[in-house]
Amino acid sequence: MRGLAEALVREGRAPDVAAGERRVRADLAEILAVFEGLDRHLEAVDDVVARLERRIAAAVRYLDRPDSLAIERAAAALRAVGAAAEPPDLPAEVSLLRPPIGEAHLFTPRSRRAPIEAEPLPEIHLDPAIEAFVIAKAEFRRRTTVTPETISTFLEVKLGQKPSIRGSQIAVDDVDEFVIFQRLREIDVLFDGTLGERYALSRAEGRVSNGWLDCPDFIVARRGSTGEGARA
Repeated sequence: MRGLAEALVREGRAPDVAAGERRVRADLAEILAVFEGLDRHLEAVDDVVARLERRIAAAVRYLDRPDSLAIERAAAALRAVGAAAEPPDLPAEVSLLRPPIGEAHLFTPRSRRAPIEAEPLPEIHLDPAIEAFVIAKAEFRRRTTVTPETISTFLEVKLGQKPSIRGSQIAVDDVDEFVIFQRLREIDVLFDGTLGERYALSRAEGRVSNGWLDCPDFIVARRGSTGEGARA
C-alpha cells in the first residue's frame, strides 16, 4: 500500500503519501465493486437462457399437428393384436426403448460462485527508525542528483555579473556545492549537451586545489560573452 502511494506521489498524482493511500484504497474499492457486480449480470443472462429453453421445449412439444383419431386407431391396433392367436411375424417399426432422460437433458443453472471475502486492509505502522531511514535515503538521493536547473543556478550565483569564471575561483562551501562543482568539467556533454548551449567550457593553466578536489583548472563562460574562452 505504501509503495503504491509513494509511486503516486512521485508521478505527481497525489500531493503526499496519506493522500496517495486514500486514492489507492478508493481504487481497490472500485475494483471490488466491479467484480461483485459481474455475478448479477451473469445471473440475468442465466434467467434469459432458461426462459428461451422453456419456450423452445414448449414449441417442440406442440409442433405436431393434433390428430383426434390417433387414440382410436392405436386402441383398435392393440385390440387386433390381442385377439390374434399368435403374435404377428412383423418387424417392429417403432422402438420400444424409451429415450434417455436424465441430468444431461435437463437445464442446469450456472453454479453460484463463492462470495468474495473482503478483508479490511491492515494499517501498517512502520518503525520510526525505518521511517527516518526512508526519509534520509530520499534526501540523500535528492542532494546527490544533479540536474540542468541546479547547475545553472549554481553557475549564475558564482558568475554574478562576470562573463566567465575559472574553476580555481569558485568557492565550494558545502557538500551540496561540491556535488555540482565536480560535474562542471563535463558541462559541455552533460544532459545531451543542453548546458553546452548556454555555457562554454575551456582549459586553463594551473590546477584547482580547494580541499575538495585537485584537478586541472578550467574556465566556464556564458555563451556569447566577450570573456568566453576558446574550446579545448
